[in-house]
Amino acid sequence: MSTAGAGRLPRPAATGAGRGDHPGAAATDGTAWPDETTTAFVTRTWGAYGALGTGLLLVALGAEHLDHHAAASALLLPLGAGALLVAVLSLRGAGRHLRPGGVVTALAGAAAVLVGLATGRTATAELTAVGLGVLAGALLAASAGPRALASQERASATRTGLDARASGPWARLALLAVGALLASAATVNGLAATEAGDHAVPHGLHHVGGHHG
Repeated sequence: MSTAGAGRLPRPAATGAGRGDHPGAAATDGTAWPDETTTAFVTRTWGAYGALGTGLLLVALGAEHLDHHAAASALLLPLGAGALLVAVLSLRGAGRHLRPGGVVTALAGAAAVLVGLATGRTATAELTAVGLGVLAGALLAASAGPRALASQERASATRTGLDARASGPWARLALLAVGALLASAATVNGLAATEAGDHAVPHGLHHVGGHHG
């Protein structure tokens, strides 16, 4: 009796259990951000907030140089736009873009001081931009390669308590809020020292007939 083909068993039907196995896939067990530790999450998101502040400052600085230093504006405005793009991509999630994004952000911050030295103005806005840019660049670079970082953190999770599954969504939202407050405080302080800040209507006042009333 021939048994050809008798040993071939039908394949089991594919299920969705393995759909979340690839990097960056959403969790299927209710765990928040399973492929990223708390440390990697904080460095990525706080770095993104710093990049956002750096981009806003460079755009404001570039705009105020349009009339007198066109070359400075031609440098600051694209770098500011690049830093803003880095912020958006970094907030979207981890990936290979974080390391080059950190480099772009750090260079953008450094450009603010270089332009300030070249134009004879290095004040609060320029110093804030370089501080935010360098710090954000370092954070984004540190958060690059989240899976490698996750394996190191899980190995020491019993000592540090920094495993990705040790903090839930509410804890992560609290960390996001803290990072946003810190970055916004520095950004607002820097923007207040630019021409955009000088022409801003003070809080609580209305702009009537070309005068603050």
